Amino acid sequence: PFDAAKRTLYLAVRHQQVPLDVVVEADALAGDLKTYRLLYLTDQNVSRACSKAIADWVEAGGRLFATSGAGMFDEFNRPNDIMRRLLGVEQRRSLDVPTEPVRLEKQDLPFAQAIDQVTFETAIGNVQMPVINVRSRFELAAVGDAGPVVQGRFRDGAPAVSVRTVGKGQAIYCGFLPGLSYFKPAIPLRPIDRGTTDDSMAHFIPTEFDRGASALIGLPAASVERPVVCSEPLVETTVIRAKQGMVISLVNWSGRPVKALSLKLSIPSVPATKPRLASGGTVIRADDGFTFDLDVADALILQ
Repeated sequence: PFDAAKRTLYLAVRHQQVPLDVVVEADALAGDLKTYRLLYLTDQNVSRACSKAIADWVEAGGRLFATSGAGMFDEFNRPNDIMRRLLGVEQRRSLDVPTEPVRLEKQDLPFAQAIDQVTFETAIGNVQMPVINVRSRFELAAVGDAGPVVQGRFRDGAPAVSVRTVGKGQAIYCGFLPGLSYFKPAIPLRPIDRGTTDDSMAHFIPTEFDRGASALIGLPAASVERPVVCSEPLVETTVIRAKQGMVISLVNWSGRPVKALSLKLSIPSVPATKPRLASGGTVIRADDGFTFDLDVADALILQ
């Protein structure tokens, strides 16, 4: 289920209106983590050298979010004491993994039964979310004065989400796969037909995502300033810069046209000339952004 968990987590992070890159171990070892504020870690095996780079980055102010089993073992499949100490957790046994995992989201996720439920604490109260396919049975580790704090629990009261302050940064461990939890209510229980009609399941766009999982996935990004904020959070944006100007691509995942979409920018040196849409639509410019209608996709061109 881990491939599907990565894909769903990717979209869940993008729905937080956070720009996202794919980072590999070579980037961490080259010191490139210093250009990032957040890191979502999903792989179970992380080399000790890379783990040390991540730990130093968190100490200096980075925010780490690790999903079930992430970083628990090193490149030789030995227990990774660097990552376990950073996260403040100890995995005592193998992950709970089903014999029939979710491999393809639309095909498998609607038929997957929740194996547990997590209650997660937020500023506006507790929220619940389903646990799909994988559960990590972990304990909080003794790591000095700044130990982890439990912010979410499984149904049996065991820790599900822990948060630890490390230096100027933060390390969050999530003992399940939040991307699958996020997508679970959004995909209906329908056969996965691969037809060419608009109403086929192959063309279905999920929109009714789990709000609790959304709050959890957005936790490390709570205080991060977004370069672009849309009035409709299911519009995905990407900023592309060149010497000729700037393009902001827009992909509408809301399942319907968006009237009077508002874009607010926190980007330095935005070109001051008249903006235009690749579709030829009308753009209204304001002091802090732009307003226009969006169909399936478009691009805002600033030169």
